[in-house]
Amino acid sequence: MSILLSSVVNDSIWVICVQLTIFLQIEKLMQVMFQAFLDIIRLMPKAQSAYRKYHSTETATARVYNDLLLATADRRQVAALCLLDLSAAFDTLDHVLLLRRLECRFGLRSGALVWFRSYL
Repeated sequence: MSILLSSVVNDSIWVICVQLTIFLQIEKLMQVMFQAFLDIIRLMPKAQSAYRKYHSTETATARVYNDLLLATADRRQVAALCLLDLSAAFDTLDHVLLLRRLECRFGLRSGALVWFRSYL
């Protein structure tokens, strides 16, 4: 009996792993497609560093640092930089407001909007 139960448990774990892998692949595909959509219709701000190819927090920080150096070098002024970690801010975002923004500003409709709603 325990061999049969062990086989069922192993099969169930395998199915869950396959489903998770497929879900992660679909999620990545949707991210790539949505990013391409935003780039095509030029709705992504140029200063946006997250979720863009060849952009990261390091490149954003380097750019801000460079801008500060250029702005203060000639004038011998002092500049200050305050960096905040807003990674948890998404958890406090009003999902209804986000979905409305995706629909009104970014033009998402029907299936795409439903998919985002189910993800939240």
